[in-house]
Amino acid sequence: MEEASHSALAWRTLFWVCTVNEKACNVVKSEVLDATELELRFQYRFAKLFQNKPEALEEMRMAWNEITHKLVTSLDTFNNTAEMKMDYKFCLEMEQEVESQTNILSDLTNSILRGALC
Repeated sequence: MEEASHSALAWRTLFWVCTVNEKACNVVKSEVLDATELELRFQYRFAKLFQNKPEALEEMRMAWNEITHKLVTSLDTFNNTAEMKMDYKFCLEMEQEVESQTNILSDLTNSILRGALC
C-alpha cells in the first residue's frame, strides 16, 4: 500500500499548489489533469503491463477513472479563498467500505482517495 501513500501525497501536493497559486493551479488542471493527458498517462503506465490481460486492464481503467474523477472534481471545488471543502460523508463512507473490501485494487483505490481527501 506504499504506492497509495505516494499517490495521495502527489494529489495533496496538487491541492496545496491550488491554495498558494491560482495561476499554477489552472496550468496543472489544463495541462496535466486534462482528460486527454490523463488517458495518455494511463496508457503509458498500464497498457504494456496488462497487454495480455484485457480484463485486468479494464479494472485498472475503472479504478484510475474513479480516482481521477473524484480528485479532479474535488480540486475544482476550491473556493475563492482556496480552502478545500472536505466531503465528510464521503470520508465516512470510505471508512465503512474499508471493512468490507476483499479486492486489493479496491483497497488501493480507496486508500488513495482517503489519503488525498480525508
